[in-house]
Amino acid sequence: MSLQRRGMAIRITSDDDLRDLAMACRVAQVQAEKDRDAQASPTVRRGLQASVDRYRSLAERLERARLSVGKGDRRS
Repeated sequence: MSLQRRGMAIRITSDDDLRDLAMACRVAQVQAEKDRDAQASPTVRRGLQASVDRYRSLAERLERARLSVGKGDRRS
């Protein structure tokens, strides 16, 4: 069950929070890439590649959100 469905939606919009979360996703992405590269099993490698892709995508989304928050701050 998602946090939002339970009435516990998380709203992260500050520049610092978005930056820190994006950086954490990038660190997790790099670690997953290292783990993937160390694996001989194609099945495990595919699973780790899926993690790499998810972390990359989430980092990109957070970085875009950070840019839009920054633009909003400049207008006010």
